[in-house]
Amino acid sequence: MKNSERMEKIHKTAQQLKELAEDLWILTQTNEGELEHEAYQIVCLAQHLQTLSAPTEAHKLAMKLQAQGFDVDIVSRYPLKQNKNSKLSEVAYC
Repeated sequence: MKNSERMEKIHKTAQQLKELAEDLWILTQTNEGELEHEAYQIVCLAQHLQTLSAPTEAHKLAMKLQAQGFDVDIVSRYPLKQNKNSKLSEVAYC
């Protein structure tokens, strides 16, 4: 799987996660307390992941060229096997 295809899949997954998190938050709004707060934090995290996974100009260009039949790909800024814990610790909550 090419990096551009992988990024597209990650972005779609982040969008689905955001939608599910918003549904969860709506369901917990009647429980004014810690559960609602946790659900809201999940929504914030999902929004942040969606922002991080948004396609860049290079990604959009690569997808356009691939659609035209060119065998191109983009190079990720970070190795795919990079330490995930360090990246997760950088995630900011709302």
